[in-house]
Amino acid sequence: MNRDILINFIPKPTNNQVIIYDTSLKDLINEDVLEEYKKLLPVFNLQMAQFLGYKNNIEDYKKKINEIYLYKKNWSEDDYLYYLQNEKKTYANIFNSIKRVESNIEMLKKKVKIIEEKITMQEIKEAKDIENKKKNIDNRINENVEKLLHLKEVASTLKIESEKIKESLQENQEDFEMLQKILEDIENGNCRCRYCNSKLSNVSKDSNFYKRTYKNLERNKNELNKLLDNKKKNDEQLSKYNAEIKTLREEIKNDTNFKSQNFNFYQKKSLQILKLEAEKDLMLNNILKLEKDLENNPETKSKQFLELKDKINKYEISLENLQKMKTMKESLKKDVEEYCKIEKDIKEMTLKMEQYKKFLTIFFKIYEQKANEFCGKDFKFKIFEFEDYKLIEKFEIYYKTIKYENLSIESKNKVDEILNEKFIISD
Repeated sequence: MNRDILINFIPKPTNNQVIIYDTSLKDLINEDVLEEYKKLLPVFNLQMAQFLGYKNNIEDYKKKINEIYLYKKNWSEDDYLYYLQNEKKTYANIFNSIKRVESNIEMLKKKVKIIEEKITMQEIKEAKDIENKKKNIDNRINENVEKLLHLKEVASTLKIESEKIKESLQENQEDFEMLQKILEDIENGNCRCRYCNSKLSNVSKDSNFYKRTYKNLERNKNELNKLLDNKKKNDEQLSKYNAEIKTLREEIKNDTNFKSQNFNFYQKKSLQILKLEAEKDLMLNNILKLEKDLENNPETKSKQFLELKDKINKYEISLENLQKMKTMKESLKKDVEEYCKIEKDIKEMTLKMEQYKKFLTIFFKIYEQKANEFCGKDFKFKIFEFEDYKLIEKFEIYYKTIKYENLSIESKNKVDEILNEKFIISD
């Protein structure tokens, strides 16, 4: 036995039967109330949640505004500004030296704040760099390994070329020195045969031999200069590639270590942050020194000084609070507008939901009454209840005022037998 069997078996109450019990519901005579209720409920719940949200916000804002401190509740912003300026002038005239120290302290505090913002920005930047490093580390290691192999190959080729140039230079240098020596010997009249070492008297500066030797020397000199230029270019390129190789090796080493430690390692503070922190510490020390000087100044303990400072402080706090109240009221204005828009709809929907609730309460009571009468005086059924405007479908059987779940096994069997017979339930 269940709720659906009971609902489908007992004749459904008509709208007329319901309205007999409450004539104020006559407007619903032609409506399928249960169906319309189910359609309206989710819309009503959503609108009510929004309405209560705005209402709570408004009440919360009003409470906060009422709790905000003001030196005088009836003063406007202009009033506070006027009296604040007067008190500050008096303060500056009487306690000029103290005012100068306070101005310096304020200036230093502003600078400290700026430095702290710079430190925060630098820390965020460095943290972002670390995160980017984590994301791209595998690709970067692979790319750098490929670059390194290519650079080492190029560097190896340059080294071979460098050795060849070195050998050519040495050969060329030896030829140059030999040719130069021959020319000098001819010019000095001391030219000798290479084989017998006898002096050659017929070889002079005008001879073809001298001219050929001179040309060979010039050609050798040009070749030597070319080789020196090539050596310089080759050495520069080799130095450049070696520097790139060193940089890549460092990057690969750092990335590999970084990855092997699961990205967890002690990150040293950067030089930029250390410099900023040192600058901040210096300013904080200066602030402490100035504040100590003020504390030891006997004028700061005088009654007039304390009263003036107290008034200025209260005026400044009140001005700040007026601005806060203004901002809060602006925010509140938007919520009030939305609240007012929804309020009319909520009132209308609430009236409709009240009608539906009344109607359905009678509707299901009639169901229960018919079921009770059908099963006899020993039986009572409860098939619904409302939580606020939410209809809860339930199915409870009471036999001789005892709930079915609490009956003895014999009584449960008896109830099951009676209900099976009454509602013609087949296995």
